[in-house]
Amino acid sequence: MRYLGVFLILGVVLLSGCRGKEDMFARIEIPPAGKGAPQFDPKELIHQDEVKREAKYEIAQEALQSLPADKLVNEAWSALGAGALDTAIEISNTILTRFYAKAQEEQRSLGGKFPQTGKEKDYPELNACGAALYIVAEAYEKKGDCQKAIEYYRRAIKEFPLAQNWDPRGWYWKVAEEAKGKIEKLEQSCEK
Repeated sequence: MRYLGVFLILGVVLLSGCRGKEDMFARIEIPPAGKGAPQFDPKELIHQDEVKREAKYEIAQEALQSLPADKLVNEAWSALGAGALDTAIEISNTILTRFYAKAQEEQRSLGGKFPQTGKEKDYPELNACGAALYIVAEAYEKKGDCQKAIEYYRRAIKEFPLAQNWDPRGWYWKVAEEAKGKIEKLEQSCEK
């Protein structure tokens, strides 16, 4: 055990000699705990003169009308992560407008059961629309509108209970399952 500490110290000394101290730890990324939906930190919103201002996130109107469902979901998540809440809602609404009918069709084709593992990506519109409702709910949650957030989480559960979303860490998570957990937390915190 004593040698482990010595090796650890030597490793830190060697690493710090190779690069600047700031750079040494700048590349370390700690993933969020547990599986599930990405979490957005409201502290990342731009503050200026003690007034919260929404971050900017640009997407061309042409892209909104031409990108496939899965790419639009990525854009919506990126906008949400950047703190551009209105843009995240706009992109999500575009997903719902363009792909809702196809998503319902995919939902019906599953007969009430999730697709086999490895076949999740075969339902891009279903997954995109479920994620879009979830993203809108997240955006309203970040804006502090508990009731609107709960409304959209409920819509995700009701309208697309079989929707799943790809997590870049390597798995699909179930949108309705995550939305249920969010509703429980919001109902408790909104009452206070």
